[in-house]
Amino acid sequence: MEHTRPTYTGLPATFDYNSTITLNVDIDQAAQNVSVVIMDFGFTTHGVHIDQRSLTMTGPLPPTIYPLGPTYVFVLMDGVPSFGHKTLIGTGAQPPLDEGALNK
Repeated sequence: MEHTRPTYTGLPATFDYNSTITLNVDIDQAAQNVSVVIMDFGFTTHGVHIDQRSLTMTGPLPPTIYPLGPTYVFVLMDGVPSFGHKTLIGTGAQPPLDEGALNK
């Protein structure tokens, strides 16, 4: 059985916590379950780590739950993923600097 891979547009370059965006999603009319997933691919230190619809999603939970930085967004249609598109979670600004910690 062949499944059509969903596609979408509208992902901004940065996506801040608790912000809301709308993705324009091209999915099969027969789709039963459509969802959005974000995946943090982490970083490497010690190893390698057909219809147009709108889908509204809210940014991830605070940084204590999901880290700042690059992430990939996928739309799943009945378990079939779209290609992932890269965005930056957070505002892109440098985190606050603790001057007191630097002077110790």
